[in-house]
Order: sequence, then C-alpha cells, then structure tokens
Amino acid sequence: MQHREYGHPVAGRAYTDEEAAKFMLAFESRDFEREEVCTTAISNSNWIARSEPLPQGYTATRSHGRDAYQIHLPHGHAARGAGRNQLPILIDGIQSRQVGVADLDQSGNGALVRFSRNAEGVAAQKRYASGEDVLEVAFLQQSTRSQEVPAALTLKTVNVGRETGDTIMSDAQEMLALAQRHNRVDMAHNAIAAGKSLESFRSELLESISTTAFGGAPAIHTGSERSFSLTRLINAEVTGDYSEAGYEREMCQEAKRNYAGKAKGIVIPSEAIYQSRATMLTSGNASGAVDTVLMGSEYIDALRPFSAVTAAGATFLRGLAANVSIPKNNADVSASWVAEGGAIPESDLDIDNVTMSPRMLAGRASFTRHLLATSNPQIDNLVRQGLAQQIANGLDAAALEGSGVGAIPTGVANQVGINTFPTAGGGTMTHSESLDALAEIAAANLDTTNAVWILNPTDAATLGAQAKDSGSGMFVYENGRILGRRAIESTHATQGTVYVGLWEHCLIGMWGGLDLIIDPYTGGANGIVNIYASQLADVAVRYPPAFQAITLTTP
Repeated sequence: MQHREYGHPVAGRAYTDEEAAKFMLAFESRDFEREEVCTTAISNSNWIARSEPLPQGYTATRSHGRDAYQIHLPHGHAARGAGRNQLPILIDGIQSRQVGVADLDQSGNGALVRFSRNAEGVAAQKRYASGEDVLEVAFLQQSTRSQEVPAALTLKTVNVGRETGDTIMSDAQEMLALAQRHNRVDMAHNAIAAGKSLESFRSELLESISTTAFGGAPAIHTGSERSFSLTRLINAEVTGDYSEAGYEREMCQEAKRNYAGKAKGIVIPSEAIYQSRATMLTSGNASGAVDTVLMGSEYIDALRPFSAVTAAGATFLRGLAANVSIPKNNADVSASWVAEGGAIPESDLDIDNVTMSPRMLAGRASFTRHLLATSNPQIDNLVRQGLAQQIANGLDAAALEGSGVGAIPTGVANQVGINTFPTAGGGTMTHSESLDALAEIAAANLDTTNAVWILNPTDAATLGAQAKDSGSGMFVYENGRILGRRAIESTHATQGTVYVGLWEHCLIGMWGGLDLIIDPYTGGANGIVNIYASQLADVAVRYPPAFQAITLTTP
C-alpha cells in the first residue's frame, strides 16, 4: 500500500499485531511535554502505510490551563477499539518530533488536540491555529488485521510559499494580536478556522466587547471535563498540598503571567470568579451551612445591592494590560450649501480622548477551616459568587456615583458634561418632567429608545404613587417602566436622585484576574482563613450628554 506525501509516493511496510501494539504503547507512555527529543521503539522512517486529511476546522477551547482544539476524527472508533486513549501529534510524521497529543473522545467521533509547551510545540500550535499547518491521520499497515488502525496525527504545512498563504497568515496574526489585547483568543481561533476576513473579525470583536456583561459565571468547564474549584485552591494554599489542585494551580499561574503589574498573591482567572462575604462559621453565622444534613442548595445568602449599572448595559473592557486611551469625536465635520463660485467653509474634527488606568478595588472575606473541609460543592459556588458580587457591587457604586477623589473613579453622577434636571418640588417627578428630562438627551442627537432609568427603591415607591394625569389611572412608574423604558431599583442611587441614560456609554475596564491573598495565620488560633481580594479596574464615560441626573426637589 502506498500514499502520496508532498507529491512523492512513500512505501509503508506491514507490521504484525505485536509490533503495532508495541509501537502504540511507546507513544502512549511518552511524556509529550518533555523538552528533550524522544524516540520510540520503532525507528523505521517509512512507518506510515497511508495518511489522509482530517476535516478542516476546529472549535477552540481550554484544557489544563491553555489553548486546545476540539476536532472531528472520523477514525476515532478504530483507535479506541484498539485500546488507544490518545494519538501522538508528529511533525511530518517524524517519530522523534512529537509536539502534542490528541485525547480521544469517549464517543469515538472526535478528539481534543493539545500542544506541548516546549519551543517546537508552541511554534506548531501557532501554525495550526493560523491555518498554515493542517492535521492528517496516519495509519500503520498491519499484516494480520483487516481494519486499519490510526497510529498518529501528522502535522503538515499547506500555506507556506504562496502569496495567498502569506496574506492569510498576515490576517491571522492580526486577528490573534487583536484578540489577545481584549482577552478573546478563542474567538480569533474560531474566526481563523472558519476562514473569516480580518474586517469581519474586527466587527465581531467590537460587538463582543461592547455587549459583554459582568455578572455571575459558573465554574470553568474545559475539554477535559475539569472544573475550577475555589475551595480546593484555598485548601491547597492553606495546607501547602497541591496534589488535588493541580488544575487550579496551572490556571492561576497562567493568569499571573497575564496580570497587569505585580500581583501580591494568587491570581484567579476572571472567568473562574465572575459569575466578600462576612466570615462564614460552622456555628453562629454559618451554622446552617454545615453538619447534620447539608443542604447547599438551600443556603441563605447575604442581601446585597443589585448591580444596576451592569444590568442597564454598561460596556465592559476585559483583559486590559496597560493604560487605555479611546479617541472620541466631540464635533463632526459639517456640510454646507454653497452658491456658485462661493468658498467652501472649513469645519474641523474635534478629537478628544477618554482615558482609563488601573485602580485597585479590594475587599476581604473569611471562613473557617471546618467549613472548607466539610461543605459540599455548593459552597464553592457560594464563595465564588460572594467574592464576585463584592467586587461587582464596588464597581457598580463607583460607576454610578463615584466621587473621583483619590483612588475612587469618577462615576456618572460626577462627570463633567452630563445633563442635570431639578424637578419643581414635592420630592417627586411628574409625567411632564420625565418627558422633559428624556428630551434633553435626545437633543444631543442620541436615540433614547433603549434608555434605562436607575432610582432608589424609596423614590420608586414615590413615583409609583405619582399619577400621570387626573383621569387615566396610570402612574409615572408602573410595571417596572418609566415612559416605556426599563427602570432599575438600586440602593447605590442616592435617595432623591433619579438617573436616566444610555448606559453603553459607561465604560468599565478590568485589568487581569482577581488577585487573591490567602491568610491562614492571622485568625489561625480560631481556625479562620482570611481572604484578601483585589481587582484592578476603572470607570469612564464615553459621552456625558448621554446621561441625565434628575433631582427630586423637596419643598
């Protein structure tokens, strides 16, 4: 049997079942992460009987704290039938140049491709992700077996030396560079695999950045079905034993490498957290969470302010690595009607910048070692959500009414240039006044269709009793809406002030993940583990006239 490789026929030789098993076992037991060159028990260079291309494309994912690629593998059933759980990835079929492995799915229809961290593996991953290299499945010709069994995946170059290939590589590299700046590497990989243009990817990336909301996220699930456990990580840090938290440690090491500045403790990937509570005890405050019959699903959490700015549609910029400067056009050029022979008047663009720089938002939470040791997995989610909500509430308060003094960002209420509207009196707002307040935003050439109101619950009760007119039986605030626009109640809004605006113009930047310092010593005598959490973030307003602060004037 022959196959064609780079246009040249290559003759394979037949292996006995015993030889084939020995060949596969050699690859199965090899540590593909080792830096040095590895060889197998069979060294014949013509070991491939035949190879065929795999279906193009992949789904980018994460495994063991790094990029991985889910592929369709039509011959996976045969490999699993032969007792294989993995296939080696070899450059050009050369046995000594293994750069990764493909973990076979239980279904036998696919595999998870992972590349080595050594230099050759990193280079091979970049070529594969960009489309310069493709994978083929290589078969051994076995003399006594009727069915061909996949022995390895071989990585082959397809785009080098062609003008179109150079263009593809240039676009792919630009996509990856853009994605890395905005923490959207998986999106770039998927776009490259789908053959999308650079322009199309830019558009999708901007849409993703502008619409990503900040809120509760579940634990990370990777292609290898591992999940990030915060309590497992804390327990390992306290005891010094990471034997059960290797995955968490690897994820944190990667997050620390991408952290802006110098982290003081463990850096938790943002996707593992965003999804501090008071001390959780096994007696007193948290006694209901531990012992006898533990009902984690019935845990009674602390009451916290709702993250109103996030719910209203604030724009989140994640994965930032340096100070941010966003160009802003204050005044556009204008066109004029000109008489014949008349001079065309000049009009200049007025360009400004919206800047953001990392500021530290920090908090502390604590819980007992007993709780850590005896609680069920529900507690892991509760700890994660508690930390995330603590940071989220701090961001929400700063985004809405941050003073701008010292390290505190300047929120919407204290931005220069927002609209202000005092009502006539009575500590309320009439239907007519709400129309006037919204009209001031529309006067700045802004579409107020998607405007959102934010108000204190006490003010909500007042406006809910304020009749729109004398005969309709309708009220200013009714069914969660004012003037047909959504209204959100939040204690972060000062009583007596109502906000309305287009909240996508409120920018919240986040640098890196959550910096976590675990302190088992300060409260060690009482079995308390303290957690100090900090997040680098900042708030800015892209266009102040998009917001209105309404003062409910009292007599």
